[in-house]
Amino acid sequence: MSAAEINHRRNNAESAAATDFSRHQREAVDSKLYYMRDVTSPAEFEALVDEELRRANATPSISGAEKTLCRFAGKLKAKLRFTRLSG
Repeated sequence: MSAAEINHRRNNAESAAATDFSRHQREAVDSKLYYMRDVTSPAEFEALVDEELRRANATPSISGAEKTLCRFAGKLKAKLRFTRLSG
């Protein structure tokens, strides 16, 4: 996979919610790959690029416990708001 193809995929997969942090992460990966290109063999570099692309396209998942905790916190906030407004 060429560098142009990597950049094309990365730039076209970018969402509207891209932040400075995600831009910083992309720049860090670019720097890492630029360095690793000279240090590793072509086969190892190809595997590294594939791994970074897979990592960049992965969507973070939230565990069931985290969802439950967030739901509980939301309900608690709603009750506190209601109590504050009515009292």
